Amino acid sequence: MAANDDIGTLDITDELIAERNDFTPGETPDDMTPWMRPIVAWIDLLNLWVGRIACLLTVPLMAIIVYEVVVRNAFAIFSRFGAAEFAQSIGLGPTQWVLDYSAMIAGALFMLGAGYALMRGVHIRADFIYRNWTTERQMTVDCLLYMAFYFPALLFFLWVSIDYTTTAWVRWERAFSGGMTPLAPARTAMPLAAALLLLQGVSEYLNSLYQMSAERRRLFLVSTLPYAVGLALIFLATVYPDALPLGDAWRSVTGVGALISLPPEITGIIMIAVMLFAIFVGFPISFTLIFLGFTFGAWGFGATLTFYLQTFQFNSTMLDGQLIAVPLFVLMGIVMEKAGLM
Repeated sequence: MAANDDIGTLDITDELIAERNDFTPGETPDDMTPWMRPIVAWIDLLNLWVGRIACLLTVPLMAIIVYEVVVRNAFAIFSRFGAAEFAQSIGLGPTQWVLDYSAMIAGALFMLGAGYALMRGVHIRADFIYRNWTTERQMTVDCLLYMAFYFPALLFFLWVSIDYTTTAWVRWERAFSGGMTPLAPARTAMPLAAALLLLQGVSEYLNSLYQMSAERRRLFLVSTLPYAVGLALIFLATVYPDALPLGDAWRSVTGVGALISLPPEITGIIMIAVMLFAIFVGFPISFTLIFLGFTFGAWGFGATLTFYLQTFQFNSTMLDGQLIAVPLFVLMGIVMEKAGLM
């Protein structure tokens, strides 16, 4: 890029795989429906400050990594001169707890920033079809997919992650490592992230309604109450089937083996078709995959097993040591930019 290029005039349409929202959180349009404005403003401000506070986790993350580098290298230096035992006696050498705590801090940072990322519009979406639609059609599709995919998936994830985290606190579970680090504090980030994402989804849904025509907005608002009741009934029937009169019938639909009557090829085609449809119309890919995992897993293998397996997968991804590099590389880029090096 030439030094005199004006970034505002560059055509970057093909490079945009995530839409960025540059509005000021807490500020809402003056012509937005009065009851919507405080809800949207409060949710956006909440995720803004959670995102900012989560960023502070980078400080202890860097501190313990620097500590590990120092003690490892100091131990290597002492060992080179035959003083390895002395180095160990004063606490030098590789540590297990740094690996555990760095993974947990990075995982919590990753999870707690999810609501902020949704507010800023940086969840990845394949929008090559979506971008060519009118605003009315974009907002309509967004609202429909929020109702069909987003809210059900996040509601079930919230429930399972609360149960998973509560168990970790009650049993005070520890990591299977030499450090035996407690897992409950890090796991708490999962239900918190799910709750923040649910709230931010409400804000995004209301923002989409605001950008529709008054007639279409009215249709969605009228359907909101029946939708909420239906979603609550599905949730109760899946999680607490004995609480509803039709619990046995619902179990037969969502229980183990419900998809066995369909050939595996047909099942695969249905899953791929739904996934491609949601991705091609521009819905964030992460929430599409969460919904598909919950829905088809619960349909084919049973709700309880699927929900807990997905929670284990979330926990495993959250504690993946590779995530540690992400905030540190971002911080390095910011420092280089502010210093005028790039």
